[in-house]
Amino acid sequence: MNGTIIRALVALLLAAIFWRQARGMRGQPKRKRAFELVAAACLVFATLLGLTAAGVAYTPISITFMAVAVALVGAAALSLLASFRGGEMRGQVDQIAQAAKEYRERREQRERQDKP
Repeated sequence: MNGTIIRALVALLLAAIFWRQARGMRGQPKRKRAFELVAAACLVFATLLGLTAAGVAYTPISITFMAVAVALVGAAALSLLASFRGGEMRGQVDQIAQAAKEYRERREQRERQDKP
């Protein structure tokens, strides 16, 4: 099997994973949009890889697909940043902060126990 076809299949698999992730976002519209945009970018990349496997590389159509894919990834990154700034990921940030606090407390406790 051609390596380009395998890459296209992986891009399709990633698109499905990101689309499923987007469907699970409830009450987080900007984050959901970010996952949808990156899923669309993966589909465009898969199309581009399919064109490359078919021998249609570096033509105006393939360059257009590449530009669209890069634009979609950029828009997804901006949407994810807007989600973070808008507080949509506050729960996850709080979980990470709590885990870091617990780790520091355990480490300090261990250090106190190790001191003679």
